Amino acid sequence: MSDSTEILNFPGIIRKDRRSDYGVEFPDLPGCVTAAKNLGDLRRMAQEAIELHLEGLEEAGDALPAPSLLDDVLEAVAAAPGEGFLCVTGFRVELKRGKAVRVNITLPSMLLEDIDTYAKGSARSRSGFLQEAARHFIASNL
Repeated sequence: MSDSTEILNFPGIIRKDRRSDYGVEFPDLPGCVTAAKNLGDLRRMAQEAIELHLEGLEEAGDALPAPSLLDDVLEAVAAAPGEGFLCVTGFRVELKRGKAVRVNITLPSMLLEDIDTYAKGSARSRSGFLQEAARHFIASNL
């Protein structure tokens, strides 16, 4: 398989009522859910959840699902209304396809502790955090 880039837009269903944080689920990605106290954090966490979920599917050799159309998801949600705030939105995912490669890196122990503390506190894995940091650094230095 050659490396390539593919853009996918997965619909997410955002829910909120008086007693809960904002939550998002993805009809095309069963088990891929996340929650946050505000919409800004929710969008960031949802983006990471989708990317990690898709990476896990690829690593397991499972086929990636095709995203549903937003209109189809909106119709399904409207047919089963619930209490509280409800929104259907798309989450853009840029897949840089290529096989996952395990690497061995050397870091100062205190830096690794800081990375792990931050990653855990923001509901990320170490790998997810390092990937996001690298993407952010590269994008901001282009």
